Amino acid sequence: MYALKDIDAYRTYMYDPLHRQIDAIGLPLAADMISHDLTDDPDPDPEIGDKIAQVHANRFSDHPELPGLIEGLGSYEGSGDTADDSKPA
Repeated sequence: MYALKDIDAYRTYMYDPLHRQIDAIGLPLAADMISHDLTDDPDPDPEIGDKIAQVHANRFSDHPELPGLIEGLGSYEGSGDTADDSKPA
């Protein structure tokens, strides 16, 4: 679990080369994955779910090898799931 200050810090975390290395090493070892992006802001931005989803969409677009890692899982659910119509909150 990570606690980050705001959406800009979240974007920085998601794009950090260490995070990408963890994906490359860890995802092939996983059978299934569920990710959750949460906010504890008492007055959250009503568009935070869309902003989080956009970070994921941009990351998948910018790193074309990521979808292949996800496709190798038995199941994948969460904020980065482009087939998931739910919004993170």
